[in-house]
Parts: sequence; structure tokens; C-alpha cells
Amino acid sequence: HQLRTPLATLQVQTERVLREPDPVRHSEALAHVLSAITRSRHMVHQLLTLARSERSGEQLLEMVRVDLAEAAREELERWADAAIARGIDLGYEGPDGDLPISGEPHLLREMIGNLVDNAIRYGQRGGRVTLSLTTAPVILTVDDDGPGIPAAERALVTERFYRRPG
Repeated sequence: HQLRTPLATLQVQTERVLREPDPVRHSEALAHVLSAITRSRHMVHQLLTLARSERSGEQLLEMVRVDLAEAAREELERWADAAIARGIDLGYEGPDGDLPISGEPHLLREMIGNLVDNAIRYGQRGGRVTLSLTTAPVILTVDDDGPGIPAAERALVTERFYRRPG
């Protein structure tokens, strides 16, 4: 379902582009196609990351030393354009120096990116998103001024592919 719906949308929008004789509407339809491709690409990336993260047989994830502060700052830089586009004040509060943890670098960055993406995407336009790191114990927090998750749904958001209605 997660792949079929975006692909069906992409097909319908592409067919619309091919039929559209008006140049302005043609450009608008192409913008919708590009948006559908972007969403599909993101979904495929997430599915590949999920597949890579799961244990298969004897193969376990390789845990290495990762500088969490560096990874967090790099992910914030990666999401800066998206934050600017929504008028969001994107900030970092945490150590400038080394914050070593044991983890799988790609998956840690993906986790941070997902948290920041969600905060930017669902937070208030013109709002704020702050990634904070504490050192004793090591805690990573992404704080925003979005609507939050109702208490009754908080356990559900940790399930694969769960998305709140609306």
C-alpha cells in the first residue's frame, strides 16, 4: 500500500500532463508529478533503510564509535533549506565537542533526519525546531511547536508505517 498509492498517483498525474494543452496547467501538472516522484523516492529510501536495519539470520548491525554531536549538527545542516522554506527557526543546543556513542552511523543519521523532517513538516509555519543533546546521560531531543501527538496515539506512532489521520 505504501508504494502502490504514490505510484498510482504518479501515473494519474503523468497522464494528466500528457493530455494538458494549456501551457500554464501543463507546468502545474508537471509540478505535481515532481512532488509525487519526491514522495515516492523518500518512501523507497525509508523502505531500503528499514530493510538494512533489520537483523537477518546471523548478521547483526555493526556498532561503531559515532560522534553523536557531529551527526546531529550535520543532519540539521541537511534540513536547513526545508526549514527556511517553511520559515522555521532551526536550532541546536548541545556540546560542540565530541559526544561518542556506539551505534550504526547510517541508521543514527536516518533517525535524526526523520525526527527533524517530521518536526519541520508538521510544526507551525514560521515556528521553531530545536535539536538538543545532553551528555549525562546522553539524550537526544527534537522539540517543536507543532500540534503534538494525542496521548491515546503515542504508542501507535512507534509502529511501522503508522500515520495519524489528517
